[in-house]
Amino acid sequence: MKVVAVIHARMTSSRLPGKVLKDLGGRSVFYHHYERLSRCAKIDKIYLATSKSETNDPLREEARRYGVPCYSGAEEDLLERYTSIARKESPDAVVRCGCDKPLFSYEVVDHLLDAYDGEDLLYVTTPLGKGIGSEVLSPAALERIHEHYRGPAIAKYVFEYPHLFNTRGVEVDDEFSRPEFRLTLDTAEDYELLKTIYDRFYEDGVPVDIREVFKYLDDNPDIANINRFTEDKYVNTYLKDLQERAVFSVYQARSGRCVVRNRMGEVISPGEFLDAVGKLDWEEG
Repeated sequence: MKVVAVIHARMTSSRLPGKVLKDLGGRSVFYHHYERLSRCAKIDKIYLATSKSETNDPLREEARRYGVPCYSGAEEDLLERYTSIARKESPDAVVRCGCDKPLFSYEVVDHLLDAYDGEDLLYVTTPLGKGIGSEVLSPAALERIHEHYRGPAIAKYVFEYPHLFNTRGVEVDDEFSRPEFRLTLDTAEDYELLKTIYDRFYEDGVPVDIREVFKYLDDNPDIANINRFTEDKYVNTYLKDLQERAVFSVYQARSGRCVVRNRMGEVISPGEFLDAVGKLDWEEG
């Protein structure tokens, strides 16, 4: 199985401009993503996906410094960047890695790749802290998503219409399940927390062990709470709420006949409903 990991990043950020090149322990945020992905045994190639804007020239230079190939594409159409890389490399699976998670768990990535069996989307169902998990997508799914969606949240369309895709959630070890911690990079408070962690734990060439971070934050709640009041982006809260909705809802119309609506409230035919049921990942209980 050929696996390509894509780090998508731009220098522009509404809340923390230039965050992808900020210093953490003497290295850039981008480097830490590259270093952690390099620990995954099943990843064959790592790409930077950015936009053509000249503001990203320093980021492209940083990628070249570590031998990471770069694709520069559309400014807002993130799917265009992913699909273009997938067409060039023809992988069996693509690991999605936004450049705002410098402490993401490479162990979780390995677990996903070990479990991957050609699904359109493979994701983690175990509650994780923000900035810890990842997703694996098929190239075919990326192409189909791109037909309907152009925004930054790659899996948004899949979670809106899960019955149109072959998706599966997998569990990971409970030691990674610390949903109370926010370890993503989006604001100045996030950066303060991550910088504190990296100044304490990072040794050049040795990725920070996320389990040691959890222990440290347990023992130092004042540090863990540095970014506790940070509000999440709308798209993230939307996706979280979306996943709690029923995939299908059945209503009885005034005529007495039943009507089936999908997660987005659209009426679907009985045939479409029956076809879709077979694509969903079912669980006993």
